[in-house]
Amino acid sequence: MLEINQLARKFDGVSDPTKRYVLANKEMLEQTWERIRQSVDHGFLPDSISQKIYQSLYNRFIERKNNRGAEEFYKETKVEVFFRENVLNFCRNELASKHHDKLDLTITQALRIEASRLGIDPDDYLYKRMKAIEELAQPYVPITNEYRSLKYWGLHTESFNLLSEQLQNELFNEKQIVDDAFKRNEIVCYRAHYGLSVSDFTKFSSGKNGKPPGVYYEAYHRLVSKLNEDENRTITPHLDRNWHLPAYMPDLNPERAELETNRTDRALLLGVIYGWLQLVNSDGKRVYQYSGNQGTKLLLKFGEKVEEDTFNLHEALPHNPVIYDEILERFQETQETQIRNNREIHEHDFIRGAVEISKVRKDGIRNILDLVLAYDQEFISNPSLTERADRLRQCLLTEICEYFKKVKRTESAKRSAANLIYQLWKESEVRQRTPQDSEEYHKWLNDINNKLNSLNQERVLV
Repeated sequence: MLEINQLARKFDGVSDPTKRYVLANKEMLEQTWERIRQSVDHGFLPDSISQKIYQSLYNRFIERKNNRGAEEFYKETKVEVFFRENVLNFCRNELASKHHDKLDLTITQALRIEASRLGIDPDDYLYKRMKAIEELAQPYVPITNEYRSLKYWGLHTESFNLLSEQLQNELFNEKQIVDDAFKRNEIVCYRAHYGLSVSDFTKFSSGKNGKPPGVYYEAYHRLVSKLNEDENRTITPHLDRNWHLPAYMPDLNPERAELETNRTDRALLLGVIYGWLQLVNSDGKRVYQYSGNQGTKLLLKFGEKVEEDTFNLHEALPHNPVIYDEILERFQETQETQIRNNREIHEHDFIRGAVEISKVRKDGIRNILDLVLAYDQEFISNPSLTERADRLRQCLLTEICEYFKKVKRTESAKRSAANLIYQLWKESEVRQRTPQDSEEYHKWLNDINNKLNSLNQERVLV
């Protein structure tokens, strides 16, 4: 009886939240059995099974006459195993063969029978249960304005054909996949949302629309910051000891990834302007080193020294987040100190370093605009470098404008920024040796004139 009760309640309180069962609770199972029991054959067991039972009883009688112990006898006969293997299997086969129509139901038939037992209109009940499954299949993800959704139903041909055309349209709206590969006794609803990014998930977000960063994001970046400060790290959050570096695994939050890209661009420009990024000779090659608060160190990329092309320096910085973070911090401190000391703007290290590069000496490179324009010519056949050069050029123009905003009032800042841009352009050696009818020259000129126009200056450059 205990086993029967356990089987009767097998589907009650099932922990799998993605499934709903039909005709499966104890009450429904008992009603199904009552309908079958009335017509179950009360005849004899098959001769083969009866013979085994009779043989077992006869053996038992003989063993008792021979005074063998009951325990030894039952150990040999294994009554329960015999009963399961013979009597229960026979009953199962009888039910499956003679009551096939009452037990082997399609999901549609089962739902209609359940509705009838509950005294509910079958079509209404079908619609209600299907909508519950549709809601159950709703992905447990945020809903955003940009998301796209998919919804499909899967069911066996026989189950589908038992539905009226009206019900088919109301339930599936032509989003059904009807195939005999599906089980007759189930219907599947699949829903998915696409177009979401990590920033849409609160705990993983770096902060969006004024909301603070998520707890998982903050915890991860605290760990990464500690690792970046310790070059002798031995334990990292990934199997690959480098994956937390921006060069290997950009942030999954697109806003944060874009911010890190911008920080890298700014660090390159500011590091060169302030002379913190330097070209030095090492083993017969000109390579980059960083002159930092704790002394000098060579920049490395994949463990190799970084040679003098600017795009190599640009690509190496995401491998060295400690360096570019320190460059940006030093810039902030230096700028605030020089503003606080009321130094004349032309004496600021930013202005002097932009007009004449001191620590990255290259032929034909005089000022910071030269370095950026030359980047465009270093590897012309590589489209990704051209995109980076365009981005770096815009970053430089923006950095100049932002610097003067910090130092001067609005109109004066615009005028001074435009004057510096004009000076860099006029003194640029790269510009002077580039044909004026070339595509790249017109691209540079257009960018600078657009910036001057945004500063309310005339388009004076030609």
